[in-house]
Amino acid sequence: MGIGRKLASLASAVVLAGAGVIGLGQTAFGAAGVTATSVDVGQANTITITGCSDAAVYSGAVVQIVRIEENDEVVPVQELPVATTGQASASVTWTAPQAGAYYLQATCLGYNGNEDSAAEAGFFVYPTSLFVEPSSWSAGDPVTVSAYGFTPGETVSLKMVDVSTGATVWSDAAVARANDDGTFSYELVLKSDVPEGSYYLIATGDDSGKTRTLEFYWGSPDEDDNGGDSGGPVSPNPGGGGGGLPSTGN
Repeated sequence: MGIGRKLASLASAVVLAGAGVIGLGQTAFGAAGVTATSVDVGQANTITITGCSDAAVYSGAVVQIVRIEENDEVVPVQELPVATTGQASASVTWTAPQAGAYYLQATCLGYNGNEDSAAEAGFFVYPTSLFVEPSSWSAGDPVTVSAYGFTPGETVSLKMVDVSTGATVWSDAAVARANDDGTFSYELVLKSDVPEGSYYLIATGDDSGKTRTLEFYWGSPDEDDNGGDSGGPVSPNPGGGGGGLPSTGN
């Protein structure tokens, strides 16, 4: 049975938000027989299969993985063979190449070429970046930061760190609480007394310990002297996923 036929239920459940990022909870979900837990980008995901253990019937199993794009396009990603015979359950680890919504189908393989669908499951791979809107600003402008993959209901704290020294120049504990889908957003204002330079803005889940990071540059007064200090994100974070961020500055 083609994996494309199995996508309707998952596609109707996922929530797509900004830059192809998915915002659902971190708990594994899927039919009996296969599980895959949502993780951060760069983390290995353990896919566990049951129901293909009868050595007299099955020679093993295969897992097909696809990614669901923002426009609902289904992109094949990888096919993984799994040795299952004689085991009540069998696992394979896999690391997603980028953040997004993923869907898998596990199929038991018979000796005579027969295929018996075992189960389907969906999972999310969250970016580790902290996102900001608008993408550039002047002193005193409100900006909204947001992120994905926190534990639902946990509080999130913020701090700003000088890239060159590693010193924390500002922090605020429990500024907001993660939503039921694990998303977080908060509006803040950077004042004009922030020295020129590069900074990290880091959001930390107070229960999970997960961090989401944005690197930005705080510039000198505008050349035309019309707006004072200005800032904006300068790069994606290493391992962040979710696409590049625009360069801004003075």
